[in-house]
Amino acid sequence: MGVSQIHALGRNRKFFVNEETTYIDSENIGTEGIKPAGTDAATVLNASFTPAQERKVRDDARSSRSALEQITGKKSASWTVESYILPSGSQGTAPDLGPLFKGVMGTETVSGGSRVTYSLNANQDLGSFTLTQFFNETFMETLTGCYVNSMTISIAGGEEPKVTFDGESSGLYIPTSSSPNTTQANAGETFATVDGGGTAATFNVHTGEGKNFKPGSVISVATDTNLIVRSVSGDAITVDSSITFADDDDVKPFVPTETVAGSPIAGILGSLVLDGASDPLPITSFEVTVANNNKAISDEAFVAGTSDYVPGFRDVTGSLSIRCRRDLAIEIGRRLDFGTQSIVVTCGDTAGKKLIIEIDDAEFEVAAVETPQSDEVVIPMSFRALATSAGEDEIVIKFE
Repeated sequence: MGVSQIHALGRNRKFFVNEETTYIDSENIGTEGIKPAGTDAATVLNASFTPAQERKVRDDARSSRSALEQITGKKSASWTVESYILPSGSQGTAPDLGPLFKGVMGTETVSGGSRVTYSLNANQDLGSFTLTQFFNETFMETLTGCYVNSMTISIAGGEEPKVTFDGESSGLYIPTSSSPNTTQANAGETFATVDGGGTAATFNVHTGEGKNFKPGSVISVATDTNLIVRSVSGDAITVDSSITFADDDDVKPFVPTETVAGSPIAGILGSLVLDGASDPLPITSFEVTVANNNKAISDEAFVAGTSDYVPGFRDVTGSLSIRCRRDLAIEIGRRLDFGTQSIVVTCGDTAGKKLIIEIDDAEFEVAAVETPQSDEVVIPMSFRALATSAGEDEIVIKFE
């Protein structure tokens, strides 16, 4: 904590992703599904939520040139999550970020004691989930109705493999904080507190502290935990169950104890095999992106945010780079034939701690060779993964 006040610190972030049984937006915020469970936790490098609320200046005729009033329009929110690739450590057990892998790929197949496979499908329903991040009992933010637009897996010489997901949401953004009002803070209070005592589902916090909470906030009141705020009216808070509270009980954001698994894969363990070669290719970097090109349904009248989304045509693209050794220089001209080659990337060498990426048909694009003044010539090899006529098989991701 700071010298005089607790600060929200990114390094203390607790992150949760829980799948929704129904798409949650502002119309059904009372759904119990937004409570994260301990098993919904995941360890991430970083996460960012970007909410937006449209406010349009009223532009009808007036005698003044000044803006006098604004009109509330649509709300939206985007998000990004970056993490090490973190296999669970046990074969046949999905990684903690499994809902995001499933959300971008479409299908999760668990083969107990063997592997977890993420493959593509043609379905429109790629699911949705709620994302929550919590900082030092000071601040928590939640996005509901989230879906994955794209995923990028990146590997660079000697660095730990990483994955980045980005997407959008219903636009329902729920900030929850715990600030005391000025009087309480001057009296040494650290959190918002109850004003009065009793037993009920509705209680008051001290004057001005109701702004800490929004419908859908998950809070604790003294020893009562995991309470969903149903409504906020001024400083009156209504939660989803009756509780017994006393004057000056702390009221603050709540998440359960995390249950997480997995360790980063060392960047020195693994290989990339091109076109079924007997020897791995000595790459300096590799990257692959799966983009769903989702279309948000956010243009409906009388709807505040995004009510649904529809996946578009999928793009699976990537790149790798190699030094221009004599035995590899053939790749420069080979690209002009527009043939396809298979790519198999293996990260890790221990059962339960491996990621395997399989691309059967990668067509490499024509591109300039990097010819520096004095260092080694580098061949950049950008590609697009193609499917068979049946479709939905341009990439497969396995944890095993």
